[in-house]
Amino acid sequence: MKFLLQIALSMLSGIVVGLILGPEHANFIETWITPIGTIFLRLLRVMVFPLVISSLIVGVYGLGDISKFGRIGGKTFLLYILTTFFAVSIGMVIGVFFEPGVGLNLQSSSQVALKEIPSVTEMIIDIFPVNPIRSMAEENMIQLIIFSVAVGAGILMCGADAKLIIDFASLISQACYKIIAGIMKVAPIGVFALLVPVASVNGRDVIMPLFSFIMCVYLALFLHGIFVYGSLLKFFAGINPFKYFKKNFPATAFAFSSSSSNATLPVSITCCRWMNISKGITSFVLPFSVLPRVKNSTLVLTPWA
Repeated sequence: MKFLLQIALSMLSGIVVGLILGPEHANFIETWITPIGTIFLRLLRVMVFPLVISSLIVGVYGLGDISKFGRIGGKTFLLYILTTFFAVSIGMVIGVFFEPGVGLNLQSSSQVALKEIPSVTEMIIDIFPVNPIRSMAEENMIQLIIFSVAVGAGILMCGADAKLIIDFASLISQACYKIIAGIMKVAPIGVFALLVPVASVNGRDVIMPLFSFIMCVYLALFLHGIFVYGSLLKFFAGINPFKYFKKNFPATAFAFSSSSSNATLPVSITCCRWMNISKGITSFVLPFSVLPRVKNSTLVLTPWA
């Protein structure tokens, strides 16, 4: 059975089993099913940082010319801003047109504490790391990306003298890919275990009253994926969008089931390798699609979400 079909069936099975069991079997699910999904998620998340660091260093060095760094970085930033603009626009139009959630009364006794938004200067300063080990401990992805890009650029400027370092980073990257490939063999089980508790806890009693809101979210995602990404793939990259979506489905399915961009990054990189996308481009661009966290602020970048 093809891996794509396995993932699709595991998603469907997880939702169905979760709805059948319902919240009344929460103890059983929490004891026997949830730990499997948690372990699977942790196995992937622990590979994120060594993969990002080694891949970015190798990716920047693989550009071969420091001048390419600026061009590719500029195009990447422009693409992220463009897709984010369309995502926000589609969401606002659908929200105004359908008014999802109107008439729905959701009462909660919990209090939400609002954080003070830091100044732009503070947010810019916090992007740059002081200690990369601390950045890893705090899961501050944007600081780690800045550090890795700077190291890669420095190694690139060293020329052939840095070949030993690049060989080491490349070996680490390849080892990460091998480990992730092994983890992905049990991905259908992991996806199933992640979706069962979600479907069980929410159930039909919660899902049905929120049905209009859920459908609006999925409609917006569908329109954004098909028309925005599809147009970019077809007219700017000359790639058949449906073939691309099919090959990228494991990453999409895992992002849907885990709601974690950090954990999905290794799967996304693996899908790009399957599609024979340049290792340099993949290693350089994809880490920027992860949700960067800026300490003590509300700033998040979600260009590919």
